[in-house]
Amino acid sequence: MSVAENFEAQVEMVRANGEKFWCAVSGQVINPENPTEGSIWLYEDVTHQRQNEERLTRLASSDILTGLPNRGVFKDRLEHAIHKAQRQNGRLAVFFLDLDHFKHINDSLGHKAGDILLCEVARRIRSCVRDSDTVARLGGDEFTVMLEDIHSAQYVGKVAEKILSTTLCRICWITLK
Repeated sequence: MSVAENFEAQVEMVRANGEKFWCAVSGQVINPENPTEGSIWLYEDVTHQRQNEERLTRLASSDILTGLPNRGVFKDRLEHAIHKAQRQNGRLAVFFLDLDHFKHINDSLGHKAGDILLCEVARRIRSCVRDSDTVARLGGDEFTVMLEDIHSAQYVGKVAEKILSTTLCRICWITLK
């Protein structure tokens, strides 16, 4: 403002009652030739707009049913993990999983039952891996798991066994060096 330029930003503010909200703030000096004469400020609550933008971002990057990352996010994370492993001479493992007889479940019990099963399988797979690992839903009854920074094939095998024992999945796994 001291050089007579406009100011625009979105900032998180706190109301008198302690509630946080997002505010679009813009300011302009009254007299550009003498900025010390004062300025005019406009404030607009943009909390709902920010929430909608965040919701759209989540929808674009997540499987709507399970909340897991979607195929596009998995692809991006895999490319990043491969480059990281190459730079650091590390290893990663990728599992491809699909549910046995899922079509039969959908056909005999209905899509709602199938959706419940997919959500439960996603939860169970997630419980078998570290928070830093990636579990994604590719679509239908197909999931992927990416384990980064692995130190042994035995660890990968133990994770695969754990996933198999808690789900109805078939696993095809690949260790990348």
